[in-house]
Amino acid sequence: MSTGQTILTILAFILMTSMIVNFYQWIGLSGDTMAESQDRVIATSVGSSYIEFAQRLAFDRVTVNSISARGNPSALTAPGSLSCEAEDSAHVMSTFDDFDDFNGEEFEQDAGGTNGRYRTHFTVYYVNPENIELPSSIPTFMKRMDLKIWRVGTPSTTPPDTVTMFTTSGYFTFN
Repeated sequence: MSTGQTILTILAFILMTSMIVNFYQWIGLSGDTMAESQDRVIATSVGSSYIEFAQRLAFDRVTVNSISARGNPSALTAPGSLSCEAEDSAHVMSTFDDFDDFNGEEFEQDAGGTNGRYRTHFTVYYVNPENIELPSSIPTFMKRMDLKIWRVGTPSTTPPDTVTMFTTSGYFTFN
């Protein structure tokens, strides 16, 4: 083998090695991207489950067993008091009886079939019915729940990817 052929062989080997390294690097990044996507899908499912539970609850503690607030939003819970009432146990979702019991709560949930735990933080507040992006400083017949969901315990140096969702609840009665 001549010197020229040896140099060409070495260059071909270097080119092939760099292509293989780049290929495996790309495969590794694809795996990370798929894992992050799976985390987002699971976080969205966890948030959707909480939303479904909250939508089945009464609008407010005064509407649990009466219609006394019908036509009178000032009879509803004051905006600064939206949270668990004394008869509800904080951090025990099964005792919640109205939508705003979630306000300020934070729950962790195991995602079955994975080794992931997901934490969800809730914020509930009254909103202007004409624009649900605007919080209201007075009781209205519309509440908004913001959820922030993220995976906990990930061995990463970057902050966790947070999924944000929201839902609204309105108080309507039919005679």
